[in-house]
Amino acid sequence: MTEVGKLSSEGQRALELFKEQLDAVPTMRNFRGITPEFSRWKDSTAGLFIKYLPDSSCYNRFCIIQFGSEHAAPERYLRGCDLAEQCIRAAIQDIERFDVKSAGQT
Repeated sequence: MTEVGKLSSEGQRALELFKEQLDAVPTMRNFRGITPEFSRWKDSTAGLFIKYLPDSSCYNRFCIIQFGSEHAAPERYLRGCDLAEQCIRAAIQDIERFDVKSAGQT
């Protein structure tokens, strides 16, 4: 287990960026559906997973979340937001525990 103060600089940056995405979840919920802002948030979050945790089960789960469409029931969208929040929280825990692999590290 890695202490937060002992994370690599890349791990610290990853932790900071995932926490920013987590902090944005309530705003995403308030949109009540797919918007350009939501799409940017979702793409940014996926990009963080690709960069820092490409092989994680959290990323795999995030990729299959169904948020619905512009005309889908709001409950489906909100459920997707809940699931996304769980994935991001799990990613943060993984980084805090294990840090992230540097480029070229296996």
